[in-house]
Amino acid sequence: MGNIARYDELMEQVLAYDPTDPEPYFNIGAVAASSGNPNKAREFYKKALELKPDFPSALVNLGALILRDEMKIM
Repeated sequence: MGNIARYDELMEQVLAYDPTDPEPYFNIGAVAASSGNPNKAREFYKKALELKPDFPSALVNLGALILRDEMKIM
């Protein structure tokens, strides 16, 4: 509902509960990307991929971030 700070706070609690679950890292990355924070998104997508290298959504979203940056150069 637009309260990103509260969402981040809750996700940090989830991460503390089970830091080996890649899903919350992906979710934080997705919210960061949609909130205009690509650096934070990239960080969390990479962490999700460290935990699960074949995580399709994290791979796709990280690729989209990289390609978006490449389009700016062109």
